[in-house]
Amino acid sequence: MDLLREFVPFFIGGFLPPLFMLVINKLWSGQRKFLYVCVPSLVLGVSTAMVMGELAFGFQAGATAVLIDSSTLFLGTQLGYHLVWKPLLAMLTQPGKSSQRVS
Repeated sequence: MDLLREFVPFFIGGFLPPLFMLVINKLWSGQRKFLYVCVPSLVLGVSTAMVMGELAFGFQAGATAVLIDSSTLFLGTQLGYHLVWKPLLAMLTQPGKSSQRVS
């Protein structure tokens, strides 16, 4: 059960990058992009901790659970973007270049 508690935020974070790709403009500064990814990760981390019942054990345990869930969710967004969504988007938008790399 503990493995599931830690995997759920990571799994949710893996599916957030397409939403962020729609919202975030390429011309924005790095700080603004980070803010647009970090704040939803924090909100979803709190929500995930609440749904899992991790906030019922007191402030210290709840704060730790929120920190872990938010960090895991943020990690999932970054890994999902760089390992899955960015290459997939490049392959779909430039099919000639991706096929040349493979062969």
